[in-house]
Amino acid sequence: MLSTEATHSLVAHSLDVACVMQLLAPDEPHFPFLASLHDIGKVSAASQSKTSDAPLPDPGHDTVGLYMLREPALARALDPVLSGWRDAERAVLLRSVCGHHGQPPRDDVTPTRPQIGTGGEEVGAELVRLMVRLFAPTAMQRMPPPGLAALAWRLAGMCTLGRLDWLLGEVVSLRRNR
Repeated sequence: MLSTEATHSLVAHSLDVACVMQLLAPDEPHFPFLASLHDIGKVSAASQSKTSDAPLPDPGHDTVGLYMLREPALARALDPVLSGWRDAERAVLLRSVCGHHGQPPRDDVTPTRPQIGTGGEEVGAELVRLMVRLFAPTAMQRMPPPGLAALAWRLAGMCTLGRLDWLLGEVVSLRRNR
């Protein structure tokens, strides 16, 4: 089924979100880059199949996105920014990135290989590498748990405060209806 609505690519949306984050948090140099990854789970087969006649069970692109960002291909793509960070430390930060609509990704679900899809991780890794090239973020310094928790809460709060998806959706909708 083809939509009659104009489409907006994931890359374009990711860059829009990063721009809004730059406006909301100008003193947080890594936030725009991190926010650009918030919808990475949409490259998954489960998310892509939503418009097919036989959609896959979808645990949510937030949950799939967090899972994918912790998989080896995407973790390596994040190394220029999170080099030396342990997986558990990365998970705290990335959980804030992937959460949506004020809710964190689910902990009780592990996406299956069919839900991620053949090549889903490589497409996700390529998106991360693209954002690394575009933003050229410096390496983030590891921090003790209290500092990491505070940073993660601030990041999650900024994402929720601006509710970047909703805000951008309204702006795009207003432009289309002029």
